[in-house]
Formats: sequence, C-alpha cells, structure tokens
Amino acid sequence: MADTMRDTQQRTARTAIDDAIAALDDRSREAIETLTTNTARIVARFLHDRDKDVLHAASLPTQSDAYHRFITTHVRELEGHGPYRPMADGRA
Repeated sequence: MADTMRDTQQRTARTAIDDAIAALDDRSREAIETLTTNTARIVARFLHDRDKDVLHAASLPTQSDAYHRFITTHVRELEGHGPYRPMADGRA
C-alpha cells in the first residue's frame, strides 16, 4: 500500500512539474512572439516614414534652400550604443 501511495505521489508530482514547465514554455514563447511582433511593427513604421521622407525629398525643387529646410525639419537625436563587444563565451 505504501508503495502504491508513493508511486501515486510521484506520478502526481511529475505531472504537476511537467504541466508547470509546459505553461512556462508557452508563456515564454508568447512573450517572445509579442516582443518580436512589436519590434517588427516599430521597424516597419520607421521604414515607412523614411519612404515618405525620400518621396518628399525627391519632389523638392533642386535648390539648396529647399534641401536645407527639409533637412532642418527632419533632424532627430541618435542614440549612441557604443561599440559592439561580444560576451566572453562568444555568444551575442
């Protein structure tokens, strides 16, 4: 009887652990999918805006003051991330 109870407890524990791992895997996958989808949308919006800028710049009269006005209204701050340095183990 004790052996049967212990086996039942071990199976129940294994099932609970497996279910918890699967739930965490699902949550992690969903979080990664959300992050990558949001990043893709941000990049797409940025590229779409640059397309608009190129089309607008192409329609400007070929005069330096027109180009200067365009450039001065399309200046944004750049973030300096510093040089890329891989980790000691060679990943990322």
